[in-house]
Amino acid sequence: MPRNSEKIKCNITLLKASCDFNNPADFIKGYVSNNSETIPGYSDILIYTTISEEHPPKWLTDIKTTILPENSPTKFKPSNQSSGLTIFIKVQDNNSTKSPLGYRIFAINYGILGRFHIESTAIQKNFGLYTATKILAEAKAYIKSSQSRVNQGNPINKSIYYSNEEIELTGLTSYMENNEAVSEISIQNITLGDFTRMIGKAAALSIQIKFQTADRPYLNQMATRLKETLDVYYRVNKDDIKALFKDIFPLDEDNDASLIQELNTELIKQILGSKNEFFLFEPENDFDMSEIDKIQIVADTTDDYDDLHLKNYLALRSTPTLDNLKEDSIKLLDGSGDSKKEWSVFRCLYGEIDYNGTNYILSHENWYEVPKDKFERVNRKIKEIEVSIPITPEIQRDSIDKISTYVPKGKEPTPKEHIFNEIYCNSLGGEYFDKSSKQITLYSDKIEVCDIFVPEKGEKKQEFIHCKTNEGASALSHLWNQGLVSAESYVQFKDEYRKAANKHISKPEHHIKEGYQGSIVRYCIINEKQEDRLSFFSKMALEKVVRNLESWGFEVKLSWIKGVYPSPVPKAKNNATKKSPSSQAKTP
Repeated sequence: MPRNSEKIKCNITLLKASCDFNNPADFIKGYVSNNSETIPGYSDILIYTTISEEHPPKWLTDIKTTILPENSPTKFKPSNQSSGLTIFIKVQDNNSTKSPLGYRIFAINYGILGRFHIESTAIQKNFGLYTATKILAEAKAYIKSSQSRVNQGNPINKSIYYSNEEIELTGLTSYMENNEAVSEISIQNITLGDFTRMIGKAAALSIQIKFQTADRPYLNQMATRLKETLDVYYRVNKDDIKALFKDIFPLDEDNDASLIQELNTELIKQILGSKNEFFLFEPENDFDMSEIDKIQIVADTTDDYDDLHLKNYLALRSTPTLDNLKEDSIKLLDGSGDSKKEWSVFRCLYGEIDYNGTNYILSHENWYEVPKDKFERVNRKIKEIEVSIPITPEIQRDSIDKISTYVPKGKEPTPKEHIFNEIYCNSLGGEYFDKSSKQITLYSDKIEVCDIFVPEKGEKKQEFIHCKTNEGASALSHLWNQGLVSAESYVQFKDEYRKAANKHISKPEHHIKEGYQGSIVRYCIINEKQEDRLSFFSKMALEKVVRNLESWGFEVKLSWIKGVYPSPVPKAKNNATKKSPSSQAKTP
């Protein structure tokens, strides 16, 4: 007996409201007119294909027999699943605020290459995730699974699976860490229209739609179904978005457009003000900083520097506009003058604003809102643990000399961090643990005890020192976790931990003691930059670690170290070069 209905799977993407259906080159990447086709009688449909040879994949046969009418183009004959086809559909919309052209464009993608047809700048970000979220918020579906992402230096992806549970939207973040965000939601048993299942991701919405087989071809009804998802997306509010984020969340370009504009205006004022708290940083860390010879700032004019500093940019562009920040660039050049990395100034800009009683953070071109009580609590805790430590001129000199005369093996970078740690350890009369051979193994887990262990002596408590060069959030995230994992192992497996660690300490009087309460965990950041600053994201991750360590009875300290690395020696400089003042710090 033939089926009366069938479920069709579609991967849909919503394009931005500014996209004009009559100008496909604006939203189709590398647009080639010969790859574009229309269907007679369907003026609101455009088909774009990645043309290949014979042997069509199964999905092409499926859409030709279910969705497309008989007079659809037939020249598209992909050779394999990697080929792509996208159906662009113009959906009429009377919401003049959100659809100024009177319509929105949806794209239905097939094949691996189908999703690459669309210009990334034309995609309505978060459409998929927010639409599925709103359906869940309105209790019109059950959640099957969710994925989240911890936004730290080394991002962590997590998955949670549910057994058809009635999970409220606000419960999604119950088990999430600070700065963690839901990145994907899978829902089922949907009671909205003819939708049965959805997977909402950042941009795309994978959706299962039920059609009556008598209504083939389904293209005639597709615009109506897509309009339903658009209406759901338009109902998304700030509380729905907040439910996807733990403690801190990004402002949305649609729902918060006017606020973002106000913050950008305030940003320009603060950059030019006397109390400017903004600074520049490298937004990526997938490169070797030792290969970088100079930093080039391209603004109204171009100059080279040894340091990435906002004041250098303002020297070239004294009164920047928002467009200037987005168009001017920062390049990292090697000794041959080749660009290793390039970003806009806006992407490199970090800062915090108190605007109308709310705290906002600008990072990686995005604005984030932070609850005021959390913002104050985190900053207060970090300020409490910051303590200067004496780095004598002798330590600075010995470290710089040894690093300068070190001869690397092959292409390996000079181990500056290890060299300083060993010199500093000797000056403290401590035990050097910054070697892979001195890692301990507890129940098959490798653990870094610390970089330097200073034994208890008299009234001086034993101290676990963890050092890291400030090379971005990834390095600092590793630093915080190194101290946490070591201390947690000390607490949970006290005897095994001490036995394994003390094997690497020859002097019995230097052994790690049995009682861990009162021990010091010190984080040392070797900073070659001009200013000692942590982003709020790094502070937030550290504050959580500190709370755990203190609850176990440890005392936590944070110290900055300067002047222990050689200043950069340029391999080649032109006459236009401007050098920042030396970043070697005074002895605390």
